[in-house]
Amino acid sequence: MFVVSAVLVALSLVQVGFATPTPAITFNELQLRSYIAFNEREVTPFTNETHHVEQLRRRAESWSATHPGLQEQIDSAVRTTSSKIHFFWSGRMLPALSEDDSVMLPTQKLAQQRGGTTLELTTKLVVMPSWGGGDKDAKAIWQYASDMYAAASKGDTYFVKGESLRGGNVWEVHVSC
Repeated sequence: MFVVSAVLVALSLVQVGFATPTPAITFNELQLRSYIAFNEREVTPFTNETHHVEQLRRRAESWSATHPGLQEQIDSAVRTTSSKIHFFWSGRMLPALSEDDSVMLPTQKLAQQRGGTTLELTTKLVVMPSWGGGDKDAKAIWQYASDMYAAASKGDTYFVKGESLRGGNVWEVHVSC
């Protein structure tokens, strides 16, 4: 509740030096939680691993009620891979005409050969919603799993980049800075 109050106070401040009030912005509870979650994800530097994981868990509140036990299953699966080398992937090999051109399978094979894992191998025993299916929470759930997997990565990690990437993908937006 403190965070909600702090955001409301921050949004109603007067611009210093101009004496012009900031335009009134009102958020309903859902919009406010979304605003806070976005800023925690995009703006807030993580002070430590525990703080980061807590932020991830708070974001899972939006879908955990409709998918009981799934958050715990994801967390448990990720914990079991904490000592393994984590492999990440993005994109497709040319001609990039279908999902069959994804670099996911070659990355999984490479990870297994080197005693490592990928997000998909990590969640293999967890019943995850299909990315392109009808579950409205699928993207948020996969994002949570991905964030937890990334947060659990320690030491050497590897990234396999396809020749064709979706515009605005995480690797071009965040890694190339």
